[in-house]
Amino acid sequence: MRYFRGGRLIRRLQKFIARLWSAFPSILGLAFLLSINLVFIIDIELTLRRNASLREQDEFPWGFGQTLAIIPLLMPLRDIAEALLARRMQKALNLRLESAVKQKQWDAVLAFVARGADPNTDMRGETTAIREACFSDTALGVVRALLDAGADPNIDPGPRRDTNTIRRENKDCLQLLMNYENGFLDGASALSGMTVKGYGAGVMLLLAKPGIEVNAADTDGRTPLHVAAAKGHEVILKHLLAAPGIDVNAPDTNGWTALTWASFRGNETIVKDLCAVPEIIVDVADIKRRLEHPPEGEMWKDPASKDEQGECIRVLEEFVELKRGSTQEETPDGEQRGGL
Repeated sequence: MRYFRGGRLIRRLQKFIARLWSAFPSILGLAFLLSINLVFIIDIELTLRRNASLREQDEFPWGFGQTLAIIPLLMPLRDIAEALLARRMQKALNLRLESAVKQKQWDAVLAFVARGADPNTDMRGETTAIREACFSDTALGVVRALLDAGADPNIDPGPRRDTNTIRRENKDCLQLLMNYENGFLDGASALSGMTVKGYGAGVMLLLAKPGIEVNAADTDGRTPLHVAAAKGHEVILKHLLAAPGIDVNAPDTNGWTALTWASFRGNETIVKDLCAVPEIIVDVADIKRRLEHPPEGEMWKDPASKDEQGECIRVLEEFVELKRGSTQEETPDGEQRGGL
């Protein structure tokens, strides 16, 4: 619990520093403009004092030059006031968006986004509007509208990512969707590309399209499920597991299944998600052998630690022992079937 609180404190500090840093260029620019105006006013005032003898007795001491100098001085103050007002209005709009998302009022969500609410606004609980919409069966249209408005296509849980990354990946995700919709890219390639890059929102939209082959493999025999397990995209993997006809036991050209990949990466959560599928086949001895002697190549250059892999093996062994004591049928070769 202490570690969790410390992590939240660090994330809040990071957000504060990020907001402060983002405002730094504007503050620096205003300070520079203010200093120029002050120098302008002082120079005019000194000039007028040096030439005081030239001014008539009934002439007003506040001349045209001083008036001209004070106008640029007031302009930054006006800009600051407008910026503060716009920020306040934006905050109110974002709060309304957050409330609508939590209440699943998707029509209101669309309305607030159309009015300029930030689709990536920080919401309590480290979630986002598009993340919540992706887990609603009736909000696919909202998911696409949020993407069109600039939402982050990555729906993995966690704090908000930096603006430049969100903008770049949002553009790339929309390009993949448009390429598929315009016939420049087939469904299998689009789904694979979305999965590799972690665009969960794009995966969600593609899975809803008719004719998408969820088990289509690339040249290495890897399906989107293999990729999600290897890349650690937990949310994408859950959506893929819910897709009709998903093959959880399909091997790639090296004989590695999604379960093998999840164990290799030491992702205990994904291992448990896969074991929860009734059709899963768990061969602990085969997975151990493959983890001890992985093939050579780019995909195998970043294994989890032995301890993390060992935890995944422990989960699998406990799963097998649990099923041995259950009433489910054991296959002739000793492999175990059944959901956790």
